[in-house]
Amino acid sequence: MPTLGDMTMEEASVFGRVMAKVSAALMTSEQIEHVYALVSGNSVSHLHMHLVARYINTPKKYWGPMAVYDWVDAPRGDENEVIEFCQRIKVYLESY
Repeated sequence: MPTLGDMTMEEASVFGRVMAKVSAALMTSEQIEHVYALVSGNSVSHLHMHLVARYINTPKKYWGPMAVYDWVDAPRGDENEVIEFCQRIKVYLESY
């Protein structure tokens, strides 16, 4: 399984810059308070990073990259809202 430790320094540099850009896009475009980053998964042979947004006014009980899934009243988007969200992030990244 590829891991963060398997990257060359050039790959790690690019990977880190991309994660920083996407995190900045979330924080700026979506008024995200905090972005959690984690690498997980053991069943698929590739490396990927999860970026989990914590919105302003998220109850402290649900802070943490996985705790939000327990929040029954968490704001969730329908298909159109998710498409619009992705478009806003795309526009931000293209202008970065």
